[in-house]
Amino acid sequence: MLSILVALFTFPLAHANPNANPDEALWVQAGFTNPSFEEWDTNTLYPAGKIDANFTHQLELAVVMYNNIAWTRDEVQARMRKVAEIYAQCGIEIPVVHFVASDAPFGNPDIAYNIHRNDHLEAKISAATPTAVRPLLYFVRSGHNQSYAHTWSDSHGGRTTGAPQLQEQLNTSWITESSRPRINYDPSYSTEAHEIGHSLLNTPYHYESRSGERNFFANLRYSNDEINEQQCTFMR
Repeated sequence: MLSILVALFTFPLAHANPNANPDEALWVQAGFTNPSFEEWDTNTLYPAGKIDANFTHQLELAVVMYNNIAWTRDEVQARMRKVAEIYAQCGIEIPVVHFVASDAPFGNPDIAYNIHRNDHLEAKISAATPTAVRPLLYFVRSGHNQSYAHTWSDSHGGRTTGAPQLQEQLNTSWITESSRPRINYDPSYSTEAHEIGHSLLNTPYHYESRSGERNFFANLRYSNDEINEQQCTFMR
């Protein structure tokens, strides 16, 4: 995972913006019809006076939100601000979020949480998305068996097994409407930060502490917005 992190963190900022002049025709051709594009920079992600951090690393993010579902642009932006706030604890700056709102590709706003369902729909969507930025988050309508969210990372075996359906989905997260709000969870918990953590920590599992420590990557019932030093060290 370290090599992926280094690649993510060392994009030259002058050239790390594949959506700066988005080619609408390219997105439409890929199946993302009626797209609109925004760049959320540090002025948007870090409101004045809210973040006081010594950033040592950078992590760009890409977000695709489907049109005509419950998610809204303002809600997604607020949730990405929370992501930026949480990762600042590790000195990780989010310099930009490449945001695209579009109709659901292939006419399906739902995901399956299984590479073998829906004719590998998630892999097809991931492969078709015209951006190289990862982690990539999709805000979708719902998931199979009412799943809240999930992420495909290296730890699922995509690279080691050579399974093309997994390789196409590496470091992608799927956030469903069911994740808002989540009853009986700490209000500081961020689904998006947690799902990105699956990619950066390179594991499908959650952090369980015998001491009962609460953190952003614990079993969901015990999650909050704190990252411990061990997690920070691994991600950096």
